[in-house]
Amino acid sequence: MSAIEVMRLALARWDDAALARAARLAEGTRGGIETRLAALWVAWLRGEPCREEDAAAIEADAGRARAADLVIDGASTRALALLEHDRIEEAIGVARRASRMASTEGLRGPRALAGLILARVRAVAGQSVHATRILESLGGWLPPAWSGWLACERLLASGIETARIATDDDCPATRAASALAATLDAALRGDRAAFDASAAHLRATTSALGPIARRARAAIGLLDPALDADTLDEEIAEFVRGEGARLPLGLGGLGASGAHDDATAWILRTPARAGRRVARAGLALAGASAIAATQRRTGREDVALAMLALAGDEGVELERLHRRVYRTPYEPETHDATLRVLAHRIGARLGSVGRVHASAGRVALVVGEAIVVPDPRCALSIEDRVLHALARRGRSTARDVASELEVPLRSVQQAIRELVEDGACREEPQGRTVEYVVEDTTYTEPTDA
Repeated sequence: MSAIEVMRLALARWDDAALARAARLAEGTRGGIETRLAALWVAWLRGEPCREEDAAAIEADAGRARAADLVIDGASTRALALLEHDRIEEAIGVARRASRMASTEGLRGPRALAGLILARVRAVAGQSVHATRILESLGGWLPPAWSGWLACERLLASGIETARIATDDDCPATRAASALAATLDAALRGDRAAFDASAAHLRATTSALGPIARRARAAIGLLDPALDADTLDEEIAEFVRGEGARLPLGLGGLGASGAHDDATAWILRTPARAGRRVARAGLALAGASAIAATQRRTGREDVALAMLALAGDEGVELERLHRRVYRTPYEPETHDATLRVLAHRIGARLGSVGRVHASAGRVALVVGEAIVVPDPRCALSIEDRVLHALARRGRSTARDVASELEVPLRSVQQAIRELVEDGACREEPQGRTVEYVVEDTTYTEPTDA
């Protein structure tokens, strides 16, 4: 193999030492562009800053040298740098262009890198359907060396564990994927001892891995209801405390579920403590009574209950509660009776586990035991939920998906129609019925997303 091919293989496996050795083989080739690119990749693998300006310069110099593969690699690396600096829209544009070029040129290594980076960018942007499509497509042809990286992205972005890890390839990427899968599995089973052991192993395995260290810490913080928000990285702590509506850092896979509600995060409330959000996949670790969503169209009770659960014993001002739930200015003479009815309904849903108490212009939730309630702000779209259900089932009819998700058949049919038109799934007639399958072969150009 050429030096650049060895470099890409080392990058695929997240092996910074092998990449540094390969970079020495590339010294002096193609005007030193390969060596400069290797330096950026090594820095990224080690969690060091990756300058967007350096990647852009590599892309430009490779273009002047007519080195198509290095132009693509430079653009992909630039998208990574933009993503690390939260310049999401720019990252999407650059990553799409890199993937388009790779597909046009038919270059396998650059195309693999461009596809994985585009999927990560899409996931961080909250576009989980697009990310899932890209990752499913890549899984059909990526060489085994990329399997660990692919598995990590699929687990974090979609919660789908169908990625095939090359278990005979003991490299940093496969070790990280295995540790991540074990941690997520323990969380879903509610096995506290196994989760603590797996989470500790995940931290140790990924602590020096730039591509995943931050996201692994975030995943543990979102899954473990026992962790105090003050011990978490700032952006995760903010989400746990109730800020924002989307699981951060492209970790949407931690909120995927086939249950009837669509909340990707729930709120754990314990006696005498303010609530904290927990990603859906960590609910079984909470050991708390679940208060299900109402399934009413407006969801006002769910919004109010989520606000009260987060607030703790001090509660929420009546004016703020009314504005958030009803979206209109608060007028005591007109709205106090409405709020009393709302509080009564919430209290009835709580039963013996808690009550709603109002005094001095505030309303508070008082609980006698730990409970979890869905946060309606953190919701998957119907298209996302249907796509996840189809991916889990392999193939299914619209009626079966509607039954699993407990939503109207017409809503599922509309979502499937849009997914078919978008190319995310395809129809397969089976006698008098039609089954739907997640499309993982025709999506040959991820930039179509």
